[in-house]
This record gives sequence, structure tokens and C-alpha cells, in this order.
Amino acid sequence: MKIAIEECFPGVKHRLCMWHIMKKFPAKLGTLFCVESPFMDKLNNFVWSHHSSTDEFEVGWNDAISEFELSDNTLIKEMFALRSYWVLAFFNDESMVGLIGTTSRFESSNFYFNHFVQKGDTLSEFYLCFHSALEKQRNNNGLLNHKDDLMPIPKNKKKIEKDVVELYTKTMFYKIQEQITESCGDMVMEDMYVANEVKLLKLRDPFLKNKTFEVKLNLTTHDIDYRVICTQGLDLNPEEDAKRTKTRDCWFEFQGCISDASGDIEHIDFIHKSLAVMRNHIKDSSKLGDTAPKHNSILVFTGLQVVEEVTILPPNQTEKSLGGNKRQKRKCRKCNEFAFHDSRNCTWKS
Repeated sequence: MKIAIEECFPGVKHRLCMWHIMKKFPAKLGTLFCVESPFMDKLNNFVWSHHSSTDEFEVGWNDAISEFELSDNTLIKEMFALRSYWVLAFFNDESMVGLIGTTSRFESSNFYFNHFVQKGDTLSEFYLCFHSALEKQRNNNGLLNHKDDLMPIPKNKKKIEKDVVELYTKTMFYKIQEQITESCGDMVMEDMYVANEVKLLKLRDPFLKNKTFEVKLNLTTHDIDYRVICTQGLDLNPEEDAKRTKTRDCWFEFQGCISDASGDIEHIDFIHKSLAVMRNHIKDSSKLGDTAPKHNSILVFTGLQVVEEVTILPPNQTEKSLGGNKRQKRKCRKCNEFAFHDSRNCTWKS
């Protein structure tokens, strides 16, 4: 096959299927070895890398082979000798070689036509099904061409929107257009000034919980950098905001102390004793609040209040009697009278 491709297709670069080659390693080297050892992970880092050079691949390959003592393996020798025909590092000069190949095209075609043809179809049935598959492909291609030929309607008179129309597809254009519209209509500019050849803008988005963004434009290199300088809404309670900030600072200080201790038992013991002293101090200072009645804490938690004047009372005996008049009498099987009792609570004794 290699000789035939070179003679019939001299301008084509022949590449072996990486998927089938990598499937050989567990079969030849042992499934248990490939699963339990990190050999395949180290090998995949260089074999499937689109950005590695040929020298980096060879160094990584030799290191992995030497580490696991596989230099005498027949499969390893054969695959390394054919490395220029299947490793991606040797095809970096070819456009989209890692994305499109004959194997992927064949598998894609088989997957598509399997929706139309079935095993056991006659020749005439296969012809009709194959014709239907081609008609669907032509129809889909025509729809896509029609959508691409239509020019999207711009919403803003911005030059950036015109550039987006020329650079991106319609689907991506509408996504970017939505972002452009939101940035133009919703963002509020709070500050803008120029210092040291850098133009700084502070923008606030009221629809994103008043997040504030800081954008820096280098007037010399035209580089743009931005970051979020406020991720909390401006309508928050100042006390809650300060409490949250202080809590975060305490966590940072505690983590910094643990990090500075660096496993030193004396420093860790000092931190532990200091925390115990601070905790006892906090408990002693909060005893007054802990003596509050329990039902008050429940009322605060549920948001209820005790009503001083009670306006809803249980029914008295008169109201119960009035309600009882509406009940229908029934015949008691013990005394054979129509009353409000039955045989179980009848007072008549025979």
C-alpha cells in the first residue's frame, strides 16, 4: 500500500493510523502492564502532542523506553523506525493534518450512510437508499450555502461590528453582536484617564450585580488588559460586606500562618495554643448573648413576633353547642333511640 500510494499519488503525504497503532501496545506489551504502569501516559504525552517538535518527541520516547527497559522490544523498534509515518510531530508543517485524515473521513462516511442502508439490502434497494443519502447531503449543503450568503443585519453603527461580519460565521457573529450590544448599552463608564501612555477605563455593569471592570489600553503597543476589580454588588448591606471581608481576611491570615510554619512542630504548637486562647476569649465575651431564652432565638430564626393582644380564641361551650345542633341524630343499636351517641358510648344498660 505504501508503494502504491507513492506511485499513484505522488503529491500526497502518507500517514498511518495512530489509533490502530496505539491499540497494538496493550496487546503486545500486556494489558496489565499498560494499565497499572504510567508507561502509556508518558508515551501519549509525546505521541498525541500537536506542538512538540521531532527532537522533543525522540527525547521523550527514549526516556520512556529507557525508564521501563523496553529498548529490546520488537514492536517498539518497528514503531520507532516508522515514526515519520504516524507521529504528529513529523506532520506539523502540513495544514490541519492532525484534524483531517482518510481514516476519519471513512469513518464519518460509514456512520452517515449506515442511517440509510441496512445489511441484507438488495442492489436496487441499496441504489435507492444511496440516492436518498446523496440528496439529503445536497439539500443540507444548499441550506448552509444559503445561510452563509445572507449578510447579517448590524444593530450598531460600530466599526467592530462590521469587522466581525467579515471575520466570523453568522452563528458566531450573532453571539458577538449580543456582547457588543450589551457593552454599548448597559455598561456605565465611571472613570477614564491616561497615565504613562496607558489609557485606563473603569466600567460598571448594572445587569451583572454591578460588577466593575478595569480596562487598560497601552497606547504604544495597543495591548488591552482587563480585570474585575469588584465582584460584589453595590447594593449590599455595608455591615454584611464588611463582615464578609473581615472573615476572608481572617482565613487568609490563618492560612498564611500555617504556610509560614512549614511543618515546624514548635510553630504549629504555638499557633494551636494561640487559637485556643482566642477561642476562650471569644466564648467568655459572648456568654451574655448565650443566656438569652431559647424561644427568642427560634423567633428570630423563623422571623415571627409574639403578639401582645390575642384576638383569636378557641371556641367556648356555647359555640360548641351551637355547632352541635347542626349534627344529625342517628339510631343507637343498643337503646334503639335516635340520639347523638352510638352503641359504644350508650349509657343505657339492659
